[in-house]
Amino acid sequence: MVRYKLEPGANSPIEASPYRRENGRRVAVENRRKATVWRARCQYCTEDGARIEVARWAKTKPDAVKAVEDALDEIRLKDAAEEDSVLTPTTPFVDAGAVWLDWIQRPEARPARGGLSERTKREYRSHYYRHIDAVGSPLRGRTIAQVNEPQRIILFLQRIADSSGNASAKMSRSVLSGILGLCLRRGVIRVNFAATIGAVSTATPKQSVRNRKRAFTRAERTEVLTHADALAQAATNLRTQRKWAATADLMSLMAGTGARINEARLLLWEDVDLIAGRVRIRGTKTTSSDRINNLPQWLIERLHHRRQVMLGWKHPDPFVFSLGFPEEHVLANGLRRYGPNNVPPGDSNLGKWVRDVLDGAGFTWAIPHTFRRTVATLLSEAGVPVGVIADQLGHADASMTMSVYLGRDPLGDKSEIGPLL
Repeated sequence: MVRYKLEPGANSPIEASPYRRENGRRVAVENRRKATVWRARCQYCTEDGARIEVARWAKTKPDAVKAVEDALDEIRLKDAAEEDSVLTPTTPFVDAGAVWLDWIQRPEARPARGGLSERTKREYRSHYYRHIDAVGSPLRGRTIAQVNEPQRIILFLQRIADSSGNASAKMSRSVLSGILGLCLRRGVIRVNFAATIGAVSTATPKQSVRNRKRAFTRAERTEVLTHADALAQAATNLRTQRKWAATADLMSLMAGTGARINEARLLLWEDVDLIAGRVRIRGTKTTSSDRINNLPQWLIERLHHRRQVMLGWKHPDPFVFSLGFPEEHVLANGLRRYGPNNVPPGDSNLGKWVRDVLDGAGFTWAIPHTFRRTVATLLSEAGVPVGVIADQLGHADASMTMSVYLGRDPLGDKSEIGPLL
């Protein structure tokens, strides 16, 4: 074959040669009428300047040539995809966003725990398409360099805060910072302004009844759990009874261990040792959040009762706080098949159930994390070292336990301190 001078991405003319099969081998023939198979081939110059031969076999010459053309299209498509992921300051910002959405699927998106959680990735993707790559978005038609301007970012986030609230603005800022952080990492920009502008809030903030700094007292904690049990006992429908029983038991686990609501939701029976009175919490935040907690006796008895009840169900495993519904699989023909395992309650539904219990018990100020803060506070009041409390909660940094999770009451009674001063 003649060696042509080729630019990256170009190919030489496609040549086709006739062959026939003899004794199980393909042999070239001069007379094309005797051909039983054709070989088409050409040279292709890859993006890095290397030459490769692209060859395909077919029964006819047109089919062989077409097969080579299809192979070239596939190679060029792959090269184009790799080239498209190369970012420059003039790259459209939405293209950078698409690259970032692919990148967050990789483990290095959060090396400390082997990648982002599925829930975090869903939230990032949702906010990206709702506010950034959306009709009417002022960033949609901009380049990376144009978006990475402090004033434009601030005005964009203020607009989201005023229309959708501070939480949406905060999440959108995280997405912007993530995209621009990837650009910074690749050397496209020199500074990530989304990470330096600080918080942006709505001009008309809503007063929240939630108190994210307060913990329950022991009496308040008991009152909440008693109300949760009352809902389960009052239910007459089997499905409703299972729902409130699972909610009450899950809230009890949170109250007795300080587990996060999603950690409790995904707890497996294989991680619960009722004989030793221990439970393994497979954390969702950092490597330190994967921990083993000892259970108080009242919680051991509660979980033992739950296990005995669930053993009478058709689908008792693997999730502790399942309602007993089987895992559903949709087959290729559209039919559904149900496996032997149960499924955990949905995170959105569970959040609503816990909210209903807290509100019904009269603690509208509380949130699921209040149980976590309560555990930290009760242990601190008992004289447990902060480092041990951090291990109980699965915190990588004990200073966070001390500054954020210990319940504080600046307006409370401090009569016991006076004599010490």
